[in-house]
Amino acid sequence: MSVAQAGGPKPSASRRRPERTGPGRYARRLARELAAAMALVTMLLTASSCAEPNTPQGMATRSAAQTPPPNTSSRPSTPMPGVTLSSLGFMHGPAGFTVPAGLDLRDRVDQSNVVTLVVPAAQGQGLLDYLNASLPALGYTVTARSADSLIFEAPGWQGAFTMSDALAGLTLRRLAQ
Repeated sequence: MSVAQAGGPKPSASRRRPERTGPGRYARRLARELAAAMALVTMLLTASSCAEPNTPQGMATRSAAQTPPPNTSSRPSTPMPGVTLSSLGFMHGPAGFTVPAGLDLRDRVDQSNVVTLVVPAAQGQGLLDYLNASLPALGYTVTARSADSLIFEAPGWQGAFTMSDALAGLTLRRLAQ
């Protein structure tokens, strides 16, 4: 027997949902956007670990957005000026890996197996340009790219960058040895 049938209080038809304003609203929105960005970065990393090998047959089946850039011998010998992850307070991550100075870190993950930086979308293109210019000198090979994403790797590490209208994220994952 339900509460209403037992003569107890009946649910009010005019129950109102709590108002969705104030700082809690912003935090929920930021959490949703962060979750979406992190899901996209995770999908990029997962897709790159499942990618076909760089064989002539495998290369023929890749889309243009996933085709690695041609290997050029004119690699810069030093990365662009930037700041190391350790100077930003990260305890994990590849030694010597740099990002542009002045990033507004909205969120971060600093675990032994993964490091993630989340920045506002306004800084996304600058971070993408920096990574495109610096990764070869840092010893990373770009394995896939599109207008707003990169997948790259170096011995022991795999990385991905992506951006949306709200956020941009960079993830570096330590590979099992």
